[in-house]
Amino acid sequence: MKDNKHHVGGKLLPKYYKPWALFYSKYIEAYMAEGIEIWGFTVVNEPHGNGNNWESMHFSPKEMTDFVRDYLGPQLEKDGYGDKVILGYDQNRAGLKEWVDEMFKDEESSKYYGGTAVHWYESTFEVFPDALQYAKKKDPSKHLIEDRGLCRF
Repeated sequence: MKDNKHHVGGKLLPKYYKPWALFYSKYIEAYMAEGIEIWGFTVVNEPHGNGNNWESMHFSPKEMTDFVRDYLGPQLEKDGYGDKVILGYDQNRAGLKEWVDEMFKDEESSKYYGGTAVHWYESTFEVFPDALQYAKKKDPSKHLIEDRGLCRF
């Protein structure tokens, strides 16, 4: 389903956006059938990549936002899971500004996002307070969550 045909790296080919969105919906459905409630999730862990150390899939801010706006959000809404919180980004704080600028640039782009997930392990001494404040001010109604893998599936 990815341009590099490998489980590490690569980008999801646009022709697979619809089935990938359906996968998320089916995943939620399967968990809920077992009595496990899904509150929210991130679109992908580390969309910039992870040094090719484990499974990954890359997205730019625009690619992820297009996927959420045009495929994932509408699919979840259609299947009755529109209340599930979709968190974008899910990488280190240093790159946060460009992501929230794309995710929350207007009502259409931000409609399905419930917030942003950020990683906290890029730096032990710099917390990037300006980036965190910027993200929260970009849309105060959205969640800004430290992600330690608890939101992903």
